Amino acid sequence: MKEHFDILRGKAGALVIKLRLERVSGIVMNHKKIRRLMRKYKLVATIRRVNPYRKMAKATRAPG
Repeated sequence: MKEHFDILRGKAGALVIKLRLERVSGIVMNHKKIRRLMRKYKLVATIRRVNPYRKMAKATRAPG
């Protein structure tokens, strides 16, 4: 599980790790168990941040 997390450089959440474990490693594991293990070993997926420039452009564009 840690290998898959490291390969994706921390961008993998529990569901992505579950799919990779099944497809690549052939290991079937419940996503709830993966979440518990991630919490235990302090593996936190990085969440993509909203682009503030795009948000500003949407807010200031002409209506219509």
